[in-house]
Amino acid sequence: MATYSELEKVRKEYEAAQKVHENLRSKYQSLVNKPGGIRGNIRNIVSSEAAQSKKVDRVRLKLKSAHRRLQDARNAYLLDVAAGNVHQQLYWEDQLPSTIALIDHRFHEVSKEEMNKYLDSHRAVISGMEVECENVSKVLSLVDRENDAAMFQRENSNTFKEAPTINFEFHGSDDVRRLEIDDVSRVVLGKRLGEMLAKEDRLRKESERFRKDKEGLEQMAKAYQDNPEWGDANNPIDSMADLDFQLRQYESELQKVEVQIRMLQDLGVEIIEPPKTLDQKVSAPVMKDDDAFSKRISMISLDQAQKQREVPETNSRVLVAIADYAAAEADELSLQEGDVIKLVEDDVDGWSKGEINGRVGLFPTSYAEENDETDQMTDGYKVTALYDYSPREDGEIGFDAGDEIEVIDAGDDDDDWWEGRVTRTGHTGIFPVIFTQGWEGIPRRAASGTISPSTTISRGPSMKSINMSMMSLPAIEERVRAVFGYEASVAGELTILPGDLITVTNKDIGSLSWWEGRNDRTGKVGQFPKAYTEAI
Repeated sequence: MATYSELEKVRKEYEAAQKVHENLRSKYQSLVNKPGGIRGNIRNIVSSEAAQSKKVDRVRLKLKSAHRRLQDARNAYLLDVAAGNVHQQLYWEDQLPSTIALIDHRFHEVSKEEMNKYLDSHRAVISGMEVECENVSKVLSLVDRENDAAMFQRENSNTFKEAPTINFEFHGSDDVRRLEIDDVSRVVLGKRLGEMLAKEDRLRKESERFRKDKEGLEQMAKAYQDNPEWGDANNPIDSMADLDFQLRQYESELQKVEVQIRMLQDLGVEIIEPPKTLDQKVSAPVMKDDDAFSKRISMISLDQAQKQREVPETNSRVLVAIADYAAAEADELSLQEGDVIKLVEDDVDGWSKGEINGRVGLFPTSYAEENDETDQMTDGYKVTALYDYSPREDGEIGFDAGDEIEVIDAGDDDDDWWEGRVTRTGHTGIFPVIFTQGWEGIPRRAASGTISPSTTISRGPSMKSINMSMMSLPAIEERVRAVFGYEASVAGELTILPGDLITVTNKDIGSLSWWEGRNDRTGKVGQFPKAYTEAI
């Protein structure tokens, strides 16, 4: 069932975030509280106080980002647990019995009709079987759908027990069982609330459309029953059963969305609306017990920014060789300790592609790392504040919408908090990058492991052949054929006619019942109900 697989995915993301948070917290406490043994004492003697402080600040930045990711993952897990419980209840109380009824459908009625036809056609020629036919007819008259269904449920009572409850499973030392909301998570949850409300509106419209289609089929079936010469009444009745099944699926999805909306609204989360201009300052959301934040932040711009951040700018990264490496093949890159390497392609199976003074080739990823000199990559870069932000903890900086912030340290690819200096005030500290714009092209560090220079590195021919094979394989397109027509009711949907061929472009659009595709007949791209199509 999709609900369980989605819940398991979110739970694993939560556990991973908790593990990262635990490790970074331990590392940070170790740096702050312990000198690091003999080697640490020697390193502290030769290292400047500023360098050591910067190292502690960097770990603290990562711990801050890890805490934020843990909070977001936990919130997402809690919401999905609530949605899963609603789904469980609906499945056991409504969907399972209705599925059994759908399987049964008109079996008893049709069987009786066909058998009576069979008996009528043979009574005229097989008079000697009249007694036997009467006996069969009497048995058929005793068939009762309701009694059969009740007997089936009695005999399978264990199947119809109450739906089990899904519980939030704690991981590690984390014992928070509620949604945590602060300035930044309110932005994330506000975005999710907007998505849920939009999804709710679409589900309501689709459910209403299904109801109208069902009413039309009911009228058609009645007309065919009253006038058999017009057509077979079984055809619209079968279509009604399919529509009723789809309607139940939509109503189930709707209730899952509604429970998440109620949870968020009860906690004061609001939809985030875009500011008109940067001159029109917008304050970051402020946590209050008696009042939701009055100034809202842009959901659209944040959503677009988040999508842009998901594509790392790998060709902007710079690494430094930590050991010598002699190229063993023509397409490899020889390294000398201290070489500055411009990263061309990120790590694949332990090998990266880089450039040194015009020479391009593959090298072992673990033979290079980033050091403090790579911080120079952010020199001269600035971002612009989209919204007001007031610091909540020591080390953070506050700013107003429109302020320019000089980037000091952009952190790793997955860091949500950067270090910077507000040009207007001169204050230096960390800030949430999601509150700014203009950071998309700023180079960032990639995570890189290290090994001892004496470690043997080997790269067999299979690695290159596998990579080349993967690059040369054409993308496999999935196509479906429209069985029913569908008229787009909102922007972004795709109009289809029976028989249209559709190339599927995306199945993961936030709904199990909708896909995105391109209509081969019209060339247009949009979302369509997958239940209206069949595989080809």
